[in-house]
Amino acid sequence: MNESSFKSCPLCNENNSIECIGDIYGKWSRKYFTLLRCKVCFYAYLADPLICYNQIYNEDYYSGFGADPLVNYLHELENPRDSVRRFEWDGIIKILLDLVGSENSKRWLDYGCGNGCLVREGISRGWNTIGYDEGWITNMAQSRGIPILNKNELDNLENQFDIITAIEVFEHLVDPVSELKKIRKLIKKGGVLFFTTGNARPYHNNLLNWSYASIPEVHVGFFEPKTIATALEKAGFKPYWPGYLPGYSNIIKFKILKVMRYKHEPLWAKTMPWHVLSRLVDAYYGVTRHPVGIAI
Repeated sequence: MNESSFKSCPLCNENNSIECIGDIYGKWSRKYFTLLRCKVCFYAYLADPLICYNQIYNEDYYSGFGADPLVNYLHELENPRDSVRRFEWDGIIKILLDLVGSENSKRWLDYGCGNGCLVREGISRGWNTIGYDEGWITNMAQSRGIPILNKNELDNLENQFDIITAIEVFEHLVDPVSELKKIRKLIKKGGVLFFTTGNARPYHNNLLNWSYASIPEVHVGFFEPKTIATALEKAGFKPYWPGYLPGYSNIIKFKILKVMRYKHEPLWAKTMPWHVLSRLVDAYYGVTRHPVGIAI
């Protein structure tokens, strides 16, 4: 391990600010990973993340047999209306309507779109939507007619988008600030970056027992609201806290059903008062406490 890992924060660059939280065992890789955290911005990250991406993000991973047992992107791609993920798509689109108003003429890029299902959902509702990602599942999505850019195509689109979403992307990144700077180049001034990632704040004193951190092969960085606000500012965004918007009810519903390992909506979920339950869940887990980024 590089000794400098313990001296300077890779997110806020504060010197002599890094503490060692402990080790996390990766069941898929069968190895331990060291978790560090900055005492200033609270960015927590793996000192020794795996970077063999082709081996991690392969067909097994996207089919539900890889490092993260809670994902099955192939099923969602092939069964969009039958998947519980549809609640997340619906919630995101409701939130975007609150944040940017009418979708007419606005260009929306889903950054790190994976199987492209959010892109497909946006298009089906009249949004001018396109995705960006690379990998096995991306090829599967493109074969089904979902428009997804590759890196070379994306590099030619500076200042082209009014909206960029990054759904469960930042926790996978070894260098989130650099990635945010790339996103900032793509978005117009005044444009909106809406993202989701786990909130590490409720687990500040118990980070090693957070289920979100229990799959170190794919989740390599963890953010508190203060942390992600710092990263946004360093990349040219102004953090904005819209609070609990109506679409979060559906996003939280999806997260609950996913953690419970439901692929399809069970009968009991159809009768639950999700507008109440989601508020209670949010009060504890702080799903809505991360900011939105406004390009400046």
